[in-house]
This record gives sequence, C-alpha cells and structure tokens, in this order.
Amino acid sequence: MGLAWILVLVGFAVYAQLFIPTSLYKAWYNPAAWLNYPAHVPPYWVNYFNGFKNPPSFSLSLPLSLSAKSGNLYVYTASASFQYAYNGFPSGVTIQVSNATSVVTSYLEIIKPDGVQVTISTGNSFPVITTSPPLTSVASNLIYKYTGTYPATLSSQQVMAALFGVDGKGMFNETLKGPYKVNVVIYSNAPLNGASVIVNVQGSSYGLMGTDFYGRPIDLGILMGLPSTLLLAVLTSVVSVGVGVIYGGLAGFLGGRKDDVLQWFMLVVLALPALPFLVTMEYALPSGLSIIDEVLLIAFLSWPAYAIIARASAISIRSLTYVEADYILGVPKYRSFFTHVVPRLLPFAVAYTVLGIPSAVILIETLAFLGVYPPGLVSWGEMLNSAEANQAALNGWWWWILFPGIMIVVVAAPFVMVGYAIDRIVSPRVGVK
Repeated sequence: MGLAWILVLVGFAVYAQLFIPTSLYKAWYNPAAWLNYPAHVPPYWVNYFNGFKNPPSFSLSLPLSLSAKSGNLYVYTASASFQYAYNGFPSGVTIQVSNATSVVTSYLEIIKPDGVQVTISTGNSFPVITTSPPLTSVASNLIYKYTGTYPATLSSQQVMAALFGVDGKGMFNETLKGPYKVNVVIYSNAPLNGASVIVNVQGSSYGLMGTDFYGRPIDLGILMGLPSTLLLAVLTSVVSVGVGVIYGGLAGFLGGRKDDVLQWFMLVVLALPALPFLVTMEYALPSGLSIIDEVLLIAFLSWPAYAIIARASAISIRSLTYVEADYILGVPKYRSFFTHVVPRLLPFAVAYTVLGIPSAVILIETLAFLGVYPPGLVSWGEMLNSAEANQAALNGWWWWILFPGIMIVVVAAPFVMVGYAIDRIVSPRVGVK
C-alpha cells in the first residue's frame, strides 16, 4: 500500500512538472495575477452542507460589436445574460476590457430579474474591482435608496448585496434569484478590433480546497509544491544517509584514535541546534538559498544520526573472521572496508534513506514556514506562514491551514510505511517480540 501511495504522489509530481506552465510558478507571488479569483473563500463542496450558500465563480465574455461611428468616435456595445440561483452572495466582481488603451469611457448596465436597472460608469481605467469607486458609488446609492442610510465605507460583501440582493430593506439578507442581463457600451477614439469585455463574478466558494487571502487556489499551490517537496526530501535523505553511512562505517572500522577523532567531530555536528543554524545560514549566504544549498545544509546537520548507527554496525563487522584474515594477509584497509563493510551496510542505508524522507519533508516545510526556502519555489510551509500572517485561524479560513498541513502528513506517511517494511527485512530482530 505504501509503495502504491508513493507512486501516486510521484505521478502527481510528474503531472505538475509537465503540464503546469512556468508562468503560473512565476505568478504565484504576484498578487495582481490573482485579481479575478475570489479571495479567502472555502471549497465548493461546502455547499452540500450549507444549502448552497456559497456560489462558484463564473465569467462572462462579451465580444464587442461596432454600433455607431461619428468622426473619430467609435461606439461599441455588447450584451450577455446569466442565471443566478444561489442562496448566498458572490464575494466580488472584476470588469476588464482587452485592448483598452483607446477607450474614452464606458458604461455597464445590469438588469436584475425584477427589471431594476443598475448603471455603472466604468470609465477608462481597467480592471474595475469590487471596491473601486465606480462600483462603491452605485452600491452606496442603492443602499441609501432602500435603507435610508448612506454608508461611509463599503465592504465587498455590501457591494455584492446591493447588486445581487432583493430590492428593499432585506437586500443584505436575501439574494434575488433569476435571469440577469448585462449590457455594455464603450466609447473609443480608435477601432477596438477583436476586443471584448470580461466580467468576472467571483463566487464565495472555489475548487476543491478554496483560496487564500490573495485569491490563489489552495489545490493549485499544493500541486505546484509537490515536485519541489519530493525532490528536496529525497536528495536530502540520500546525501545525509550516504555521508553518514560512509563516515560512521569508516570510523567504526578503523577504531583506535582515528575512531575517537572522527566520533568527536560527529558528536560536535550532532550537538548543533538545527533550526537556528539553518536560519542563520540562510541570511549569511550572499545570494540567497538555492536548492543545492538547502540540501547540503540540512544534510550537514542530519548525517551524524546515521553515522552513529553505521559505526556500531561497522564495529561488529570488524571483528568477523574474514575481515581479520584480510588484515593478516596485508589487504589494504580501504579495500577491506569497501569489500566487507559497505556491502553489509547498504541494506540499512536503503531502509534509513526511505525512513529519512519523512523527517526531511517536515524539516523542509518547517524551514519554509520560517521563511527559509529557495526563492521562486512554491512551498506548503510558505502557504502556512502566509496563513498565519493573515490570521487565517482567527478569521475562520480553516481550509488555508488544513490542506497544506494534511499534505505534509500525506507525503511523509507512505515513506514511513515502506521504510519500516524494508527495515524489518534487513533487520529481522525488529519483528521479534
């Protein structure tokens, strides 16, 4: 089961590397790239538990057609309709016009199911977002019309209630369901060939795992972070165990004063505080932390644990008859070491390499949570750090914390299962009660 689990994870990692465009990795840390996505909304499947109060996002693409021309003034129009049948309000809206450099001004008209027309002067600056003046001024007027109170400031939720709520005092409590129609009029001083208006209605739910504070999909971040997590963890474990087995095996095989010196250095490195040391090195490196730097730094602090185990095994191997025969026959020690000791340590090295991957995953993500990770990589630890910085727990955005945390366990667990299975094979005494 553990092996099948690992193969599934590797499959997802390969898929992410092959099919997720590089531009998405570059855009991950650019908030402007996620303006059209709803911010900090839960997964879509929560609708099955709350009576569909969290509508999904949807987009309207309105191709512009030339309706009038007078001198250098061009008038373009477009229209579209959609059905709204949800019990909850959207979280926001954005309005964009492609090829908008020559737009003089523009208007967007929303005709609600009860026939009420809402006209928004969207001007010539795009994109228009939920909290921008064209939308907030219209929403304020609607709220004053129906409640008699003119709000000093407006939240995104209030703007959406004004546009999608029932007309009257209950506009904040009930959505107006039915067919909506959108009409657009754009005045331009040059032809807008092939241009279109895109209206993004941002829902209050998104995808399988929701979104974070910036609108970034959590499931996308988890998928993008999987290849780097596996790569860093595997490389770290291989280097740590490889160095530890050779170093510890050599110390135990040589014995005497050489063993004492090698063991002293091993214990000095083992005594170093891992997290403070790694954080300090991150800021000490002049060009920042690269993937190789992180692997080598973590491996530098991890190998002594494996060296202690390898040393104990090498001491027992050194006393075997054929090893002593090599010594009597004058066989060089290095040759005897690689002939008799290393082959007997390899099975243990394989088991501990697999068992070392979970601890490497946890340490890598812990460092990312503390801000120590190679730039440009998407990391689950960084996602948790961002959740903590934006008070996700306090605001009830549980999905932002839950899914990255679960993924750390999901990646670590199968390697523990496989590692212990290998360890039982190479070390039968583990299975003896």
